[in-house]
Amino acid sequence: MNAAKEQVIQRQICQLAHIEKETTKEYRERSGGWLKMKRENSCRKKMEDGGEDMELKYELWKESIVQEKVIYECRKRLSGYRRAVFCVMGNSLESPITQKGTNVKLQYYT
Repeated sequence: MNAAKEQVIQRQICQLAHIEKETTKEYRERSGGWLKMKRENSCRKKMEDGGEDMELKYELWKESIVQEKVIYECRKRLSGYRRAVFCVMGNSLESPITQKGTNVKLQYYT
């Protein structure tokens, strides 16, 4: 029974060593950009094999990423402005501003 347990443990150690070696290799390749380039090339090849217009698809993808970033920033800013406006409205209900030309500074909260 002890010999069987030792064999199982030895196999697990070998598997872990192999996994660690592979992930280290992948990390080195990824940090050099090689793995990323390989993935992009395989995606490009799949698209070309499928008869899709690679350049158009890539431009649309880049455009969608930019749009997502813009939408995210707008939502982030709007949520901050909404909180600031509610804060000012809440304060003005407690102490109404009666003078004309009073400057109210809105603070942007993130």
